[in-house]
Amino acid sequence: MDNRYYLVGGDYPRCSACKLPVCPWSQDILSQLDVAHRALFPAMLTTQLALDRKCVTFLRPRTSGNSSSYLQSAVEEVHSEEWARRTIQYLSDCEHHLRKFALVQSATAPAFSAPAPFRPLPLAQWFETVHSNNILSHLDEMKGVITSTYGRILKMDSTKKITKKLAGGIGDTAAWMTNIGNELGQVLNSVLTTGEGAGLEELCQGVVRRYQNAGEPEPEVIYVDRDCCSQSGAPAVLNLFRPWKFIVRLDIFHFMRRFNCGLTTEHHPLYGAFCSKLSSCIFEWDQEDLEEFKAAKRGEWKSSHGGQAPTEVQLIASISPGELAKHCRRRTRKAEEVRTMISGLLESVWELTDTTGLRLVNPDSMHHVWEMQQKYLECIQDPPHVELYTKTGTLQKGGKVLNVLRCGRGSSSLESFHRHQCAFIPGWRCNAMHTQMYMLEGASRWNMSRAKEAVSVVGASTLRTFDVCLMSHLNNMSQRVLGQALMPEFTPPGKPTGERIAVEYLLAQSNRGDQLIVHHHDMPEVSPEEPEDEIETTVCHAADLRADDSDPQVAVVEASCQVGDTGPKSPDEEVTEEEENDTASPSTSGQSKQRDSRGVSGWEAVDALAAYLVGLNRTITALSSQEEANIVQLHMALHAMDKMPSKYSQRVKKKTLPGPWRASRKRSGSAPGQQAAERLFMTHGQAAQNPEVHRVCECRSFRVSWRGELSESQHLDTGVPQGSV
Repeated sequence: MDNRYYLVGGDYPRCSACKLPVCPWSQDILSQLDVAHRALFPAMLTTQLALDRKCVTFLRPRTSGNSSSYLQSAVEEVHSEEWARRTIQYLSDCEHHLRKFALVQSATAPAFSAPAPFRPLPLAQWFETVHSNNILSHLDEMKGVITSTYGRILKMDSTKKITKKLAGGIGDTAAWMTNIGNELGQVLNSVLTTGEGAGLEELCQGVVRRYQNAGEPEPEVIYVDRDCCSQSGAPAVLNLFRPWKFIVRLDIFHFMRRFNCGLTTEHHPLYGAFCSKLSSCIFEWDQEDLEEFKAAKRGEWKSSHGGQAPTEVQLIASISPGELAKHCRRRTRKAEEVRTMISGLLESVWELTDTTGLRLVNPDSMHHVWEMQQKYLECIQDPPHVELYTKTGTLQKGGKVLNVLRCGRGSSSLESFHRHQCAFIPGWRCNAMHTQMYMLEGASRWNMSRAKEAVSVVGASTLRTFDVCLMSHLNNMSQRVLGQALMPEFTPPGKPTGERIAVEYLLAQSNRGDQLIVHHHDMPEVSPEEPEDEIETTVCHAADLRADDSDPQVAVVEASCQVGDTGPKSPDEEVTEEEENDTASPSTSGQSKQRDSRGVSGWEAVDALAAYLVGLNRTITALSSQEEANIVQLHMALHAMDKMPSKYSQRVKKKTLPGPWRASRKRSGSAPGQQAAERLFMTHGQAAQNPEVHRVCECRSFRVSWRGELSESQHLDTGVPQGSV
């Protein structure tokens, strides 16, 4: 990390039984050392190189933009700057010695050796390989953190964000990433599955066995986004978690989102106000907490406004929704009250429009949505005798001490985890093995972080580490030596329960467990130098290559095929071309043999037509009869090849590419030359048709360009003919 070299000495020990050599830095050998001696090793060894443990630590946080490529480039920049500083110091000392020798005339100036060359860093893939090896050595600890998590309020939700990043053997095989969380925001399990419903039975039964084996009481309630009730009997969720008999509730966020189907658009200016009113119809705030919070805000206002008391309007305007949710409790209204208030809200918004007259609500759709959602009003009620709020601390505001609360209602914490979970995988695509490692490491770090933030512990340390083995040994040794734990907030996890996590679950459904086998590929240890591509303007196009220019007839035929043809022709087309060439007009055969840049004859007629078109009057939008006759006459004098219709090749193939956020804007048209018309003006990243597709078009482009240059050099008050363009 600091541009230092590691001097490592060792040998390959041999097994006394089988006489086979053993890798000295394998996990089996290192695990035999005690923690104190193992911590002395500053680097992780590979076959030829060693990576500083600090680099592995920098690779662990799954923040936006963190990847092995970023770390490799950053470390290489640090090493380069350090090499430059040391080289400058060395050269400065050499100059100092040279000045001393210059004072002595008889002394011979010494010859200094060149500084040691800079050694480039290995590829980013090598950094990722070392990181993967580190994760593989802590698999049991990470699985233990995940499978040792419990809760009295469960949430289950699925997302498709992760499935878009799967590549290799598991690409396009998973339909959902399903997560089960608790009231603290921790994750009990996270699996990739081919489908919801019956495909989640193994996941749910694994959680049930975990509770039973640990002697934990079964949860009180579970929040889901679907299957919350059934007219034929028990909800389908209870069948997945049998024999549990907890309460099943529908997440209110998903309930409110269903009303969007009855709106004209979510981008309507009144959409935010409608959602706020809809929330007020479902929830009511605890008046005691609300009055206490208002008193604190009133005191805060007085202290910042010279003791002046705020009005009720000013006080309400200074309260943000985030502050309300942080310090005040709320509860759901009764089902009949919710039905009455939502009906009144819908009656008041039927005719609401924006400034352009666009309605907020589609009456027909909203009538159907409200009719279907009324049966779920009982499913969104708060479960009786279940405490949904947890006190996580206190806060001083306006001379008052307010409680900081965490709400366990709904699956909002899982929605937040979904956004972070997508960042666990750096980049856009990932294979099975690396996806499994990223998911295990990310979920275990997430659970330990949420556990530390959930409840404040007296005397908690400020250390930020997620190494379970390191923290366990630290607490055990400090307890034996000092009589107290240095990290009292840390609780050692149990052993893994054997539940399948992440990609393991998906591969078990398809019997493809071989996708998780670690494959050691040979890769270059040092990145090769790639020369920068330089455009050589004197190199001709590939279409202009000719093997031998000695025979002009052959050259003309080859060039004609390149200009006029876009692919192989049928025998009928070849015969037709021969007949056209044999029956060419005398004017064509008798014209002078002026050739274009490719050696094709007939350029004189092309130039005459192009000159006439460019010289037309630009101030009119129609042609006279004489001008039409002249154009027809000039066109008839063209070579037969120039009279053929232009054949446009497809320059851009529009299709939906694999991966997230890669969708084509519209379908490609079927009309000939449509892409040429759409891409007439070249902009950023767009491909245009080459003017050489037709010689008349090419010649007109030459003349328009020449006239533009002439007008600039001679200050002519003539613009570019728009009709020719």
